[in-house]
Amino acid sequence: MCLRLAASGEAEILAGLFQLYRHDLSEYSGQDIGQDAAFDDRNLGRYLLAARYCAYLFHVGDQLAGFALVDLESNHVENETVSNLDDFFILRRWRRQGVGTEAATLLLSSRPGRWQMADQQAHIQPGGHELLESCCRECRNR
Repeated sequence: MCLRLAASGEAEILAGLFQLYRHDLSEYSGQDIGQDAAFDDRNLGRYLLAARYCAYLFHVGDQLAGFALVDLESNHVENETVSNLDDFFILRRWRRQGVGTEAATLLLSSRPGRWQMADQQAHIQPGGHELLESCCRECRNR
């Protein structure tokens, strides 16, 4: 498992993964595609361009396995910056094999400090909250 920041030249890769992510979530969110046959991704570019945001890509060997979108300065609590996990996605091919757990643990361990996922309520599939909360506990206990 490899976690790395997405480069600005990988916008198409991130956009493709984002469409798969939104497709999976449409079962739970009820979100429809637009007239261009795509889900809305107009805010995706900020994760590659703005210093406050970043996109991570997950790989298993040389295969893409998913992504995470992070707001590095979502909130400030007790003079500490809180990072927000805006979106987290693992391709179906890699689910139920521990890849999501490992990816979440690597991601949360990569940045010290507090994390939140408050805005994730509508964007996490069943079981996702438990996975991420478990990884948060594991990272805190290190």
